[in-house]
Amino acid sequence: MDSGSPLRGVRNDEQRIVALHPFRTGSAIGMNELLQKLLQGVDPGSPGAFWKLLHNMLALVPWWPLIWFTVACAAIGAVIGWWRGRIVLAVALGLVVGPIAWAALWALPPGRYGPARRRLDRRQAMNRELA
Repeated sequence: MDSGSPLRGVRNDEQRIVALHPFRTGSAIGMNELLQKLLQGVDPGSPGAFWKLLHNMLALVPWWPLIWFTVACAAIGAVIGWWRGRIVLAVALGLVVGPIAWAALWALPPGRYGPARRRLDRRQAMNRELA
């Protein structure tokens, strides 16, 4: 209990972080905890350290929600692609770029088949009849 100690009155790291960031919640995982999980069982000087770090990093990723999100994007893309007459393109874009594909599909002109093409053909035929 030395009153001249340089550490007197210094809070631990968690209290210091909360004091610096008042909007931070206590349930958030700290960077130190993530680094501990990442470095668990890894010797940074060993030749296979990169692969072990990569394995540990990929183990932290929540894969099932990502897989279901990708499947949902492809399914919604298939529905939009059916409407626009571009099913294969829609599924491929849905798998690769997700929801961005939906906007791209609506921006592209309709394909040869599908409800959107039939509607466009009817509209063009009516315009030709009126002209």
